[in-house]
Amino acid sequence: MVMRRTRRILVGVVSAAVLGGVGTAFASSGGSAASTGLANAISHVQANEAAHPNKGLANALTHLQANQAKHAAASTGLANAISHVQANEAAHPNKGLANALTHLQANQDKHGTH
Repeated sequence: MVMRRTRRILVGVVSAAVLGGVGTAFASSGGSAASTGLANAISHVQANEAAHPNKGLANALTHLQANQAKHAAASTGLANAISHVQANEAAHPNKGLANALTHLQANQDKHGTH
């Protein structure tokens, strides 16, 4: 019963994050809707997982990051670095990688996607 409730909550959080990110992506001038929406969803799920660690959020994060990596496979520079740090964090979650990811994403937002 608890797992079912957790799963429903997770689906709602991920759906809201993705939908919110897609709206932001269409409003922005840089990046594709998929990559911006995925980055936003990943950011929200990471924050939620940090506050409430559980296997469901970790699984959702892994899938979102894999999807983002698939879309950014040919990327270089900041996008490539973000993709690698996200994959590394999914495999080995820790505060250092989370901090690095936050700074890389802020830098990407500041300078735009190249």
